[in-house]
Amino acid sequence: MTTIGSTAYYSSTGRYGGTEKTDNSTASTYTASQQESGRKSVAGGDNSSGVSTVTLKLQGKLVSLYMFDLSNAKPIDIAALPQDQYNEFMQAKEQLIETSMSSLESEYSTHEAPDLSNYAGLKPYANVVIGGSVVATIDNQGVVTSDDALGNRLRNLLSGLDGVSGPDFAQKIAERIANLVGGRVQKARTALTQREFNSLPPIPETKVTIDHVAMKADLRYAEIQGWKQDYARYEDGRVKYLRQIIQ
Repeated sequence: MTTIGSTAYYSSTGRYGGTEKTDNSTASTYTASQQESGRKSVAGGDNSSGVSTVTLKLQGKLVSLYMFDLSNAKPIDIAALPQDQYNEFMQAKEQLIETSMSSLESEYSTHEAPDLSNYAGLKPYANVVIGGSVVATIDNQGVVTSDDALGNRLRNLLSGLDGVSGPDFAQKIAERIANLVGGRVQKARTALTQREFNSLPPIPETKVTIDHVAMKADLRYAEIQGWKQDYARYEDGRVKYLRQIIQ
């Protein structure tokens, strides 16, 4: 049947003269990149401090783990970075927070699909019939359901057909299909008028429920909250730094 219709931000001595001291809790930073077509991706601007590589095969792909030795890195003041570098740092930090939080919420979410069995907009508008047999069904939106053989023929036929979703468009599609296969259009009892279709409420969305209690007990949640506090601290430090240099 066919229906148609985490980035870790750090700086090396070669770029900023060291790493921000509050983020340098470990002597090494690890990043992973997948090797495809012989390409390698190494995080950071300077690997002069020394890099060791371990290549593993995970799920059929080669994955290289790069270990950067930052034991000799010197701390820097994020607030005093040049504007473009400060912006880059903050954007990376913000993206890390957003993507990590989104991923964590997804793990603790359940999705409940709405019951659309009685939604009038999805009910049949018409059937295309040949000799008493239904070869295609068009719903009130204009979505076509047919067997695979006819579906392949309809893709090209309907690709250039313009119209607004609804019964008027469904009628146009039904007539086009009937002409193609030599059948006739048989209107369904559930067919709507365009006016009735336009007055329907929106299609209910999938209900997403997050188990906040369980999520907040996850150690990753506390880590993300720490990143948020760091972000706020960087912003506050930047304001104070700029205030000092203009006085």
